[in-house]
Amino acid sequence: MSTPAALAHLVGSEGNTEPESLETYILSDQLSVSVDLIKLEATLDGLEDYRVPLTEHNSLGDFTHLSTEANPEYRSEWKGVNVQGVMPGANEQQGTTQAGIAHFQLQSDGIVGGKIRKLGDFGLRAVTQVGESRADTLHEAGFKSRAELASAPVREVATLPGIGDSLARTIIESAQVLAQREIRKAPGANLPDKDPIFIDIETDGLNPTMIWLIGVLNREPEDRYMPFLEQDPTKPGQALEAFLSWLAEFGQDRPVVAYNGWKFDFPVIEEHINEYCPDYLDVWDNVWKLDLYYWAVKKKNALFPGLTNKLEDVAPAVGWEPLDTGLTGAEVGRLFQRYAENPCSATELDWERHKTYCEDDVRALPTSMTQLRKRPTE
Repeated sequence: MSTPAALAHLVGSEGNTEPESLETYILSDQLSVSVDLIKLEATLDGLEDYRVPLTEHNSLGDFTHLSTEANPEYRSEWKGVNVQGVMPGANEQQGTTQAGIAHFQLQSDGIVGGKIRKLGDFGLRAVTQVGESRADTLHEAGFKSRAELASAPVREVATLPGIGDSLARTIIESAQVLAQREIRKAPGANLPDKDPIFIDIETDGLNPTMIWLIGVLNREPEDRYMPFLEQDPTKPGQALEAFLSWLAEFGQDRPVVAYNGWKFDFPVIEEHINEYCPDYLDVWDNVWKLDLYYWAVKKKNALFPGLTNKLEDVAPAVGWEPLDTGLTGAEVGRLFQRYAENPCSATELDWERHKTYCEDDVRALPTSMTQLRKRPTE
């Protein structure tokens, strides 16, 4: 919808109504988000004209409004109009200097799920140590794809401007990993022999006040997934305490494995133990913690074959078939936030769906770890 008149025609047309169980989306360039980085305030330009036909037809709450003038991370309600950004364009005000690529899932409950990709996630720029300038150099030398680069002789790549022998080996090896969809371990890299416990946590956002779900996969002596779930927002330590009680009994001398755990899961768990159940601090301090992302990527023990090193890219690249729950991590946190602010039937989560989402993330972990154990050290 590019004009208020077109919007008025849409909302006023008979026969445009959908069944009550489905959400209707309007894609428009009439709404533009502006951010004042000094006052840290956002404004939505075009809202007043946009609201007129919606108000006249009593349709304020009938739609989710998709704006091409806001980034996909943006979602807010403005005077009864639910606005979701959908265009990952360059917008320095909103913190992006280059356009990106987005894939969206529009759900029947009005929630928009999606992933944003940087242009550097594709083609030669997905290769380790290859940015825009080196991608141009490789392309000009005749390497048009990762597959071509993967089969290149080291000496041929090493003679290109600004590369050299060591960097050429790194670039070619990364291209091979991506092209062949294989994990490659560094010489001497080893994982713990003990049977691991895999975990993933769900919170109410990136600055969490509550861990409301801890998914645990215990594969020994039998494959068992356990969701430690607390649905009551007034009991922020309940799920964590239940998990730690189980861990104290069954988790001794076994590595607790999370993906990017040192960036989020592990410190959040420790912070919330201090606040809600300090009696378990010794249990957590003595746990053997393994962050598979940190071990592989930051410590340079392995190269992963995903477009990015995120688990959602790595696990499918090595054979994991993810379940389609239609949820994203940001969306899960936002939905629980909404529920915690106003717990009622209208905001209550589909708990089974969220447990499945968490379980899928947890089960993706051993797929990658098993591949690492099977893959001989190069």
